[in-house]
Amino acid sequence: MATLKLMPEVVLSSRAHPLLKLGRSLHETKGRREQGLFLIEGTNAFGAALEARWPLREVFALESEREWVGKAQSRGLKVHRATREWLGAMCDLQTPPPIVAWGEIPPNTSRLAFGDGLIIVLDGISDPGNVGTIWRAAHALGASAMVCTHGTADVWNPKVVRGAAGSLFALPPLALRDDSPAFLARVFAEQNVDIVRADAHGMTALNEFVWPRRAALVLGHERRGVSDEFQGASVTIPLPGQAESLNVAMAGTIFLWEWARTTVTLGAR
Repeated sequence: MATLKLMPEVVLSSRAHPLLKLGRSLHETKGRREQGLFLIEGTNAFGAALEARWPLREVFALESEREWVGKAQSRGLKVHRATREWLGAMCDLQTPPPIVAWGEIPPNTSRLAFGDGLIIVLDGISDPGNVGTIWRAAHALGASAMVCTHGTADVWNPKVVRGAAGSLFALPPLALRDDSPAFLARVFAEQNVDIVRADAHGMTALNEFVWPRRAALVLGHERRGVSDEFQGASVTIPLPGQAESLNVAMAGTIFLWEWARTTVTLGAR
């Protein structure tokens, strides 16, 4: 009886491989839009994507990786083995993660329906690191929705996905066909969602503000502030020190904490 010979597992190593070229294109907004895909790098983000059952197109792992490969295969996902150098070239990181995937970007919508809770609006925040940090804080502190206006960093940018540390999948963005402040402000008015502006020199101190049952907290560009189309309560963080203002990610986290403290009752969780 002839012995069945198993073919050795192919390990991706060539810098000329078309999969590497496509993966590299996902570092750019144009490439992500053309392919409808984004990079998911590392075990935290990959694990969160699996838990959320996010649609995944391709998965790549180091030759030595076993645990996450098993989890991916248990979901019916094919896993490509790759060298450390090959994965490093795709991720553009000095230390490549053990596993990388391509996630599918959800389609845009023009239909929004907001319930109770706190909606976070990122209004022209261009730094990907700040966007990722705010996303993580919003998820941790119980925000109900996340939405971005034009001028905000692409939420599918690898830096945003890494910075959000998996929160992007648990609290996915509302992708709008019309991402103008005017459209979003109109939707809030139609659905009786109160707008709360995070202003550097606002009219009401954050520790004295009474949050409405349904609110949209708008965090604006650090220099330009919140767009004029968002009319509502102007709230500020009192700063007893000499600094003019706070980094937007830090300010957003403080706003979120105060909202959670006064409305969700953190101590009772």
